[in-house]
Amino acid sequence: MTNFTATVDRAHIEIIIRDFDMEKFVAKEQLLKDIVTELNSKLDYSRIKLVITEQYRNIWEKIKNNPYIINVVFDTMKKLGIKQEVIPFRGGTDGNFITEKGIPTPNLFNGGDNFHGQYEYVTTESMVAIANFLVHLNSEHVNQAGNRNNSPVE
Repeated sequence: MTNFTATVDRAHIEIIIRDFDMEKFVAKEQLLKDIVTELNSKLDYSRIKLVITEQYRNIWEKIKNNPYIINVVFDTMKKLGIKQEVIPFRGGTDGNFITEKGIPTPNLFNGGDNFHGQYEYVTTESMVAIANFLVHLNSEHVNQAGNRNNSPVE
């Protein structure tokens, strides 16, 4: 739940539905619809209104169909001796919106921590590391032109 307000005669609840698996996401959405339908059927009229607004989609479906974009990141990390650690997460990032427009854009590390809170931070050392990584990623992308690694990403 992200927001809840109520008075004697009305209530307003806002929630975010998230899941990495689209089928599970749709099932959660359907569960909410079913609950509202059931509750309304027990009332003298439909008092409960459900409004669903899509914010952004999970980018994995488009990323996995373009494995090069992940493989070039992994290849760069390997060359730089950076441990590959894939941590799925959900969030409304620029990458989600750019991917939806047709340019697969995975989220990369940025060295930050404690996101979206009063203690969010990133160190200067981390910013230098990501800048260095991005320079090498661009070089690797150029080096792989015409010979892209399109092996499936698991």
